Parts: sequence; structure tokens; C-alpha cells
Amino acid sequence: MKIKSVSIANFRGIKRLEAPVELGALGFFIGDNGTGKTSLLEAMNFCLSSGYVASRLDVNDFYNGGDEPIEIVVEFQSPLTAKLPDGFTSQDVACDKVILRAKKRDRAAPGKAFSDLVTTSHHLVPVEPRGEKGWSKLRKNGTTFHFDERLLLPGNVEVDLPRVFYFSKTRVRQLSKGFNSSLSSIIDDLNWRFDRGQRRKAEGDHFKHHRRALQDRIFAETDGDTLKKTIGAANDILAKLGVPPVEVSLLKTLNPYDNAEVVFPFDGFELPAEHGGSGIEMLLSLALLEAMAVLSKEKLIILVDEPELHLHPKLQAKLVEHLAELSDRVQIVASTHSPLLFKNAFRNPNAKLQITKQYQGAVRVEDAHSAGFGYLQWSPSWGEISYLAYDLPTVEFHDDLYCSLEDRFRSSPVKKTSQADFDQWLVDQGHPREIRWVDANGAQREETLMTYVRNRIHHPENRHRPEHSEEQLAESIKRMCQLIRP
Repeated sequence: MKIKSVSIANFRGIKRLEAPVELGALGFFIGDNGTGKTSLLEAMNFCLSSGYVASRLDVNDFYNGGDEPIEIVVEFQSPLTAKLPDGFTSQDVACDKVILRAKKRDRAAPGKAFSDLVTTSHHLVPVEPRGEKGWSKLRKNGTTFHFDERLLLPGNVEVDLPRVFYFSKTRVRQLSKGFNSSLSSIIDDLNWRFDRGQRRKAEGDHFKHHRRALQDRIFAETDGDTLKKTIGAANDILAKLGVPPVEVSLLKTLNPYDNAEVVFPFDGFELPAEHGGSGIEMLLSLALLEAMAVLSKEKLIILVDEPELHLHPKLQAKLVEHLAELSDRVQIVASTHSPLLFKNAFRNPNAKLQITKQYQGAVRVEDAHSAGFGYLQWSPSWGEISYLAYDLPTVEFHDDLYCSLEDRFRSSPVKKTSQADFDQWLVDQGHPREIRWVDANGAQREETLMTYVRNRIHHPENRHRPEHSEEQLAESIKRMCQLIRP
């Protein structure tokens, strides 16, 4: 079960999306800060959460702190079946969307001392269109089953929604016990398996009867008599107060994995995984999720905010390759600022790369392959990515474009190959020698803007040629792009 598209209004950094954002099995968002990349991921995470959404939203989640209600719609690639309670039976209803609406609360909730700051409407959306009072379905006995949004709450209806794991910039959460973390999911499953095994055993074989020897040994290694005396004295006091006695339990009988943690073992020494570095934390969390998905056959969606954080270039390259393999089983959507990660993913035919931009009050998300890449034979270069994704002109991209035009000029019927000849060709294309400066011999020099910037980049030691400005660099790049692709 994969997400097909997401629509957002008035959430975090997104006033509205220009159009629903289409997703693939593996997707990357790249763009400037403030163009909604993280908001896209967080919106999907909230919308596909099974419960407690109202308590996790606050006034800061509304666009610019305004009062316009939040609306998030996640559409799936294929319908899923929701079993709605209907007396002693249930009715199967095909649904293809989840919708989350939130607005700021105007008044206190009746009968409550404390109220959530926002109210929400969060439900599955049937494939069949809604009627005036809701939806209806014909029962087998010929009567009509009527239902509305109240029966379609994700946390109250039996439905095989995919599990979403969101990796924010704080990676350690997924390796800690807490709501919807990968480690908590593994611990809950292991505790369940342990309890099921205990219930199948005879009473005398239960683990609770065998843990005593291990606890006694640990007590003996830590001056156990002192502990026993302390607990005994406390129990004497509790007895006077009518409170049952207590004891220290080192191993939980029913939930033995509750105190578990992931560690790196080093010849008897254990280093907690969260001390292994932020980059390693994310890789380890992804590995655990992948293993869990394979073993449980659970449908997972992984959202990652800037997976390149704290990863050196070689690991970034390996990560993109691995995510592409993983996306055959698990849908992955990530944001990134890394030209290296983007470049490696750009060549993968199964990866969907999209550029986010602010446009007239809306967030525009466009496919990277239609954004203009391909000015160079070796596209996309890092300079080209920075220019098209971030509108950032760089000297690297200027060099790439200038060399590309020189190569085109030299392969033309014109056989002259000097830079002066190439500069004349630029003049012939309508770009005058507008830059004038005086060289070391006092001679007047003239060059086109493109040649002037190129030589200033390559010969910074020539102090007689004034340094070019950022505006001149941007204009020169713009002109060369027009020459390559009129």
C-alpha cells in the first residue's frame, strides 16, 4: 500500500500546494529552505497517524500562525478495505484517502478542565461519493447501512493502513522507546511473543520461576544484604500503613524487553547506539525498520528529513543505492539539500525527484527531470543542481557552460580554436565586448561578459582585471544557458 498523492492547505510552511504532489516508490524533494519540504513529510506523518493527532497539533502548525483551518489529504495508489462495525457483524467499505482537518478551538470542551488547543476531523474517505448525510451501503438482507465520518476514524476502524515512520532531524527518537518509534515497535512485538510463549507453558516452566537465580547472583555482586535490609525495613513501614510488601525486580516477568536498548558490543563493553553518532543512528534505524518489514510483511512508509545529515559523501552514495533497493518493498519519501544525493538519485529510473519552490503564495512542486537539466553532456553537475534547484549561480557551473560552448564551437566548421576566436563567436551571437579594463602594460582590453568572468575565475592573480560581481556571474550564466538552449 503506497501513497499516490498528497494535498495540503495552511499547514506549517505551506499556505497551499499549487497542485497535489504525486509520489513514487522512492521520492526526493530538493529546494530552498522555506519551500515546504519538511512540511510535506510532517503532513503525511500526521495524516496517517492512527490517533492522538489533536493533542500533537498546536497553534504553531497553522500557516503563519493564522486562523485558516489545516487540511491534509493523502490518497493511496489503490483502495483499501475498512471494516465498519454494524451490530454483530461488519461492513466492508472501499476507501482510497485519509483526510485530516484541524482548526483552532473557539471554546472549551464541555465537561473538561483542560482542552486541546485544536479540534480535528480525521477519517478515511470511501471511494463512493458522499451523500448529503453521509454514505450508504446495501446489506445482504436488502436493508441499507448508513454511516458517516464518525465510523471512519483511523484509530477506531479495522483497516490495514500502512505504518509510517518519520525520521526528523533528531534521529535518536527512532532508537528510543516512544510513540511510533522503530525500537518501540520491535520491543512491543518481542514482549508479545514472549508472553504468548509463557502462556503456552506449564506453570512450573514459566520464566518467573527461573529468574530468581540470576537476580540473587546480581544482588550478591552488589552487597545484596544491604538491599534486602533496605527493602525489609521499607516493608515493615508499609505493613503498618496497610500497604502490600514490595521487592526489587531486575527482570520483568511479563515484559522482559522493556529495558532493552540497542548497543555496539566491543569485547565485553557495550556502547549505546545513540552514542554512535547521528549519521549512524539513522542508518541503524533504517536497518531495523527494513528487517522488521521483511520479517513481519508489514506495509511501511518511511519519511526521512535530510538523510544526508552527518553522512560523509561515500556513505551518501551507498545510502541512495540502498534506498533504491529498499523501495521495492517499502515506500520512501525524503527531503534533501545534498547535490551528491540528488545527482546519484537523478540517474535512477525508479526515483522520483521533485523541486520545491515558493510561487505567488503557493508551493510549487515540479518534476526535476522536466526542470531543465541537461545543459551539459555530463548532467546533472553539482553546479547545475545548485542553479536549477536553488537558483544559485556558481563558478563551477559557469566553467561547465563555458567549456561546453567552447567544445561546440571547436567542433563546428570553423577551425579556429583560440579564445580570441571563441570570444568573437560570442560577439557574432549578439553579445558585445562590454567589459573594458586596463592590463599591466596600460593597454585597453575588451571582452564579452562570459569570457571576462571565465578569465577572472581562472586567473585570480591578475589584479588588473577587476573582480566580477555576483550579478555579473548570474547574468553570464543566464546568457550561456540561452546560447546552449535558445
